Amino acid sequence: MTAVRVNLTTLFDALAANDEATVTAQVAYALNEHIAPSQLAGRLAIPAALGDTVGDALTGLVAAGRIGDWIRVIPSGPEPGAERRQALQPATSFVAAALRAAPAIAAGLRQPDARVPDPLFPHDITNPNGPWVELRDAFVSGNMQQFGRVIMGFYASGTDYRELCGAMYFAILGHFAADGKATLATLKATQALDYVDWGDRVPALVQWLLPQLAQNGAEATGAEVVRAALAKPERDLDFVRTRLTFSKVEAAGESLRRVIAQGSTAEVIDAVYQALKAGATGTMVGAQAAIVAAELLASTPLDAPTDLDRATMALRVANAARIATYQVQDIRVLPMVFQAANVVNQAVKALGNRAIMPPTPTAGSAMQGGLIEFVVLRNLSNQITQRDEGGARMTLRRYAQMSFSARSICGQLGLAAARSNPAGDAGRAMLVVQEAGETFTALPLSQQAKEGVALLDAMVHVIMAQQGDDAQASRIEAATGTTFGE
Repeated sequence: MTAVRVNLTTLFDALAANDEATVTAQVAYALNEHIAPSQLAGRLAIPAALGDTVGDALTGLVAAGRIGDWIRVIPSGPEPGAERRQALQPATSFVAAALRAAPAIAAGLRQPDARVPDPLFPHDITNPNGPWVELRDAFVSGNMQQFGRVIMGFYASGTDYRELCGAMYFAILGHFAADGKATLATLKATQALDYVDWGDRVPALVQWLLPQLAQNGAEATGAEVVRAALAKPERDLDFVRTRLTFSKVEAAGESLRRVIAQGSTAEVIDAVYQALKAGATGTMVGAQAAIVAAELLASTPLDAPTDLDRATMALRVANAARIATYQVQDIRVLPMVFQAANVVNQAVKALGNRAIMPPTPTAGSAMQGGLIEFVVLRNLSNQITQRDEGGARMTLRRYAQMSFSARSICGQLGLAAARSNPAGDAGRAMLVVQEAGETFTALPLSQQAKEGVALLDAMVHVIMAQQGDDAQASRIEAATGTTFGE
């Protein structure tokens, strides 16, 4: 279990009292003690999971933890005390997420024992096809009591966490919903558990996950076509398990993206299959699907919230599928990338395959910043503050072409999303920065500077769509600067 070497009692008490000033001071103290934001998010996520009846509290904490880790690596400037203040910058996004989760955390602290079904051990499952299929059948039928029993049986029997993850993703494939709720909830639960190294924290996340899975919506258009195609002998995926050659980045590239954006469902299935045959991994395919979704999102008008939601969901589902095939390298989970590619394809069909047309930048804005990383990032921050989306996109391209740190640019965008996020609003921008950023940081440098820029475009675009309310962020930054700055 990950050790957090500070007493968090005062922080929990402040959250229960919704005391912003004390929460800010305690988060700053933890960061000053070199506690990683993701570790801190994990500690808060456990009581939040026990008290979160909606689902947003845990999701926001997971995003703040990931973004906070990226913010920590933003290079500091040359000013006196800059490095010390930079170490506290994650408080801007983290405190806001913690305060949004405060009611759930307070409720969870009052009920510290997880309420989960009794375990059904794998050796007691009578399904002739085994526990994975039993779990899938429970999910498809909506029997969350049985689903929880099987999951708790895995946990109680000491099953490896990758097996547990794999079984849940396999179950979701039995009914792959268009709204992505089940896919994203499963990913968030596993990411929160990653923050605390799993251990005895699993029951709390199972309690949180079961109601989220019960809200699973209608199946995505084409999902059954994907399942039927992969059930055919000629689409067997066993070659992925048995091949001895190295993976090939070039096997999942422009031609695959073109088919995902423009092809029929059958063509998308074939293109993904051929990419895998040519040496691509599931994570590579998932990344390309996410890039197509990012291109769609970056070109969606800011005054079309329904379209923004559809494009955002496609991007998030593609990233989730990419991570799932990385977490669990089992061919039974590999259909996730086929389903994700189909979700993206359906979104493009519904919204139209638009070319990215960034706004015209403010005159001369993209020429500022020189070649020094922290100066380029500050210029980007100023452009976002001035709502100069065109200039920001040009700066993002230059940054990527100079091969600077991928985590730093995602941290800077996460900071911008947090600064403009209305207090109490979970915010699309934070989620998009986290999930597009996860894909971007996983790309090889050669792709970050080319097709990966679409992911950066999508991030800055949704930040521009967000209300420019920086009152809470200003208070947090003033408090941390006053307490710890020089």
